[in-house]
Amino acid sequence: MIEAALFWAACLLAVAGAAVCVVARNLLHAAFALGASLLGVAVLYLFLQAELLAAVQVLVYIGGVLVLTVFAVMFSRDIEGRVQLPPRWGWWLGVPTALLTLYAMARLALATVASGACPAVRSDPATLGQSINRPGGGNLGDLLLGPHLVPFLLVAVLLTVVLVAAVALVRKERKEAGAP
Repeated sequence: MIEAALFWAACLLAVAGAAVCVVARNLLHAAFALGASLLGVAVLYLFLQAELLAAVQVLVYIGGVLVLTVFAVMFSRDIEGRVQLPPRWGWWLGVPTALLTLYAMARLALATVASGACPAVRSDPATLGQSINRPGGGNLGDLLLGPHLVPFLLVAVLLTVVLVAAVALVRKERKEAGAP
């Protein structure tokens, strides 16, 4: 019972942190919400008995990417989002993106449940913490990276380009404003 409650709390932390990160006007609040979401994902890795991935999630993503993001936010003049308003066309771009994301999440959830790899939908609560890498079951790594390896790598490259572009944009704004 406690394991199931912790599992759902980690799911809630990951999803709620991501939602706050998307809608927060204050960039620093969005960065900290991203950290909460990444921490929730690390806890979910622990439930999957992927301790190495959980450690990598904490060290690399929370300790590295989040620090880089906070560093880039601190370069910004408009941390609270008062000067720059989001463009109106962003909503039209966001709606299909959200629908595509929900579709991908539903497909992944159905594939995970169909393979028996989801610990929360097992009928026996005593097997909640068992590894998903068992014979005859599904391997979540194969589900995520088997046919989806190339899109996964493209998203990773895209996120890196976005972070570098954000820092370059902030530096350009600072030069135009006459700051060193």
